[in-house]
Amino acid sequence: MLEQSAAVSLRIDVETAKLINALISRNTVKAYRSALKQFARWNTLSNPFQDQHVAQYLSGLHVSRRLAPTSIS
Repeated sequence: MLEQSAAVSLRIDVETAKLINALISRNTVKAYRSALKQFARWNTLSNPFQDQHVAQYLSGLHVSRRLAPTSIS
């Protein structure tokens, strides 16, 4: 279920991947993957990104897209 993306590379061992797959629903994985891809497209500031970049992105979602804080988490 977990796969590597060109935009976001996540390297974990096989046992960790199996545990994650067992604990998280497919829809949750799809939602997280989509959110990470959106962030990676937005993040042209730095690679690797820093905490402040994540904060700026989340703030931007709240302000520009008028998303409720609970929708952003």
